[in-house]
Amino acid sequence: MGVGRDAGGIDYQAILAAAGGPDEFVAAVGAAAIDACRAENPEFLELTQGCATYLFDAAGHLRPDGEDRTVLAWAVTPAAHQPRDTAYQRGYPIPDACAGRALDRGHFIPHSAGGLFGPNMFAQDRALNRGWSREGREFRRLEDSAAAKPGTLYFVRPTYSDASSFPAGLDVGAMRGGSLATGFFRNRFDAASVGAPAGLGVLLPAATSGQFGALGEETAAAWLEEALDAVIVSLGDASMPRDGRRQDLDIIAIVGGELVAFEVKTRYLSALSGQMTRAGNLRAPRLRRPAADGQRQGSQPYMARRLRSYLDIDDSEVEARVLVVDFEAMAIQQFSVDSQGRRPRPIGRPHSCRDHAETALGRILDHRGFL
Repeated sequence: MGVGRDAGGIDYQAILAAAGGPDEFVAAVGAAAIDACRAENPEFLELTQGCATYLFDAAGHLRPDGEDRTVLAWAVTPAAHQPRDTAYQRGYPIPDACAGRALDRGHFIPHSAGGLFGPNMFAQDRALNRGWSREGREFRRLEDSAAAKPGTLYFVRPTYSDASSFPAGLDVGAMRGGSLATGFFRNRFDAASVGAPAGLGVLLPAATSGQFGALGEETAAAWLEEALDAVIVSLGDASMPRDGRRQDLDIIAIVGGELVAFEVKTRYLSALSGQMTRAGNLRAPRLRRPAADGQRQGSQPYMARRLRSYLDIDDSEVEARVLVVDFEAMAIQQFSVDSQGRRPRPIGRPHSCRDHAETALGRILDHRGFL
């Protein structure tokens, strides 16, 4: 996903260059949307609701298992919008999830930009709708920029992978003063919509912090096993007991005959993502003090409380390290810390983790069926 990238075969920038103004632009986009649907025997209606207009395909009955659906929605954003009909929204039927990902009742034209209900509603990937993923952040940026500037032409062209009204993707655009920003956003991650298997290029930009955090831990484990010939004793919450709100150690492994406890710090959306020092290292990790006990991550007291109920050894026999997994740089690097979990220092150089991340993604998909 990215501004200016469109997946449906429509070149919106070329249409804008040829159009004499917003009305001609919308008419040309509508014609292109119709052409893209010709093979599906559509019956098009143009519906107006509030400040928005919808190009609606009412020929779902002509397709096996077909549903009527919106193929283009556009609006010039108003200075004010009508109150939200929460009862209608709650009653709009959608599946709970698709490919293991939760869904929301979404709006093609956001309520903040004057959108209402009926043809404006659809089943939307929750992380996308709420801005919880990288793609979601960009999607919300386009929505919010249009809503914040009345008079902006905002449009959404859903694309479909089957005969249902559940979009596989969304072409989104916002035009103001002759400047057009567009983006393509995936809305479905099932095999029929993205192909099987979906790789990092599809799933990582759509991952929430919890999802890419789990991928980071599994990537670290794969790297330890494949690059350092380590033996994983415990990974994440799979084996470690929990004590109230206490956060468990991420990985315990035997490395070179020594027992090592690893804290894994995964970066993807943070300001440090992709940054390197002048010496060519990843930026040093920040180790928190969990509220449950106030001990800094990676410190001997922090490890001791977590190890004593799991391993019958003295905590001083266990070395603490931090593994930084940076999905922006696609690199992994070890850091040592002192007994108080401070002064992180790089151990060796950063290593590529792309192959290990693909291995980790495969393990997660095999285990869960989704990221």
